Amino acid sequence: MGLSALSCAAGRKRGRASERDELSRAEAALCGAAAGGASRILTAPFDVLKIRFQLQVGSIATALDRQRLAYRSVLSSLRKVITEEGVIGLWRGNLAATYLWIGYGAVHFPVYEALKVELAGLPALAPVASFLAGGLAGLAATVATYPFDVIRTQFAAQGLPRAHETMASFVESTLRREGLHGLFLGLAPTALQIFPRMGLSFALYEWLSGPYQSGEQNKKAPGKAEREAGGTEDWWEDVQRGCRSALYGGVSGGAARVAVYPLDTLKRRMQAQVLRLLPPSAGTEAAGQTHRFRSSRECLRHMVREEGFSALYKGMIPTLLKSVSSTAIIFGVYEALKRRFLLGPGQ
Repeated sequence: MGLSALSCAAGRKRGRASERDELSRAEAALCGAAAGGASRILTAPFDVLKIRFQLQVGSIATALDRQRLAYRSVLSSLRKVITEEGVIGLWRGNLAATYLWIGYGAVHFPVYEALKVELAGLPALAPVASFLAGGLAGLAATVATYPFDVIRTQFAAQGLPRAHETMASFVESTLRREGLHGLFLGLAPTALQIFPRMGLSFALYEWLSGPYQSGEQNKKAPGKAEREAGGTEDWWEDVQRGCRSALYGGVSGGAARVAVYPLDTLKRRMQAQVLRLLPPSAGTEAAGQTHRFRSSRECLRHMVREEGFSALYKGMIPTLLKSVSSTAIIFGVYEALKRRFLLGPGQ
């Protein structure tokens, strides 16, 4: 899923009883849900383009296939979606995806907080602890929200006319044809990519932000009067803190995303099989495709053989654009809400 390098570094004590070190589980869930929902709504167009790229069949390496592909570049694809489906087409599948991201954030953050506390006694293994906590939290959140990911993929992929008008009709049709298994197609490659991606994201974030966090710990915390007198200076410090978090998260999340991206493409192809027929908007040869893969391994071999190795990286550009922007929003919203909770009401 699109959450990269989410940091739940604990707030520092300010010397007052009302200011705490950590968020409660409920507060972490609330902050995570708000951050995930805001990020999803603002970055949905990148996700729609990415999924369209990933699901179309054909090699971008040959001139013949390039002419037949429905989606060839970010700008041309953007124009195509707006022209054929209207601006609303860039938010196709957004309801399911918003549920996905809200649920994902609500599960991921509390689990990560809990694991960080459990692993806090291993300072010598800090990078490993961050990797394990991030990876395990990502797995838990992914399994809990995976059906929404399948629904999101279907609605983002379909153009006009639509194969399904509502989430309820899609779920009913899927359960009737595939059973519950249909809502979890592609879970294996998803698990394989989410654990290292989220683990690497957290480990890189902690490594990048470590020197700054150490400096923050050594600062004398201001009292209430000092904060009230700070005014603009305190506001500017909050802006700088948010920008730093966004920068560290963007770099770590982008690097982790590139490292495991082929598994994400594989996951999308497996998810698309819930339709038995890929949607017409998937482009050219994808429309009417009836081949069913019995395993992720078979799907991988078929993609490389028929479309070339580059097929595993379809949609990389909109994915990176989305990863950087979504991470910035997630970190900004989460850190701002977390700081308000830790400082207490009225601060």
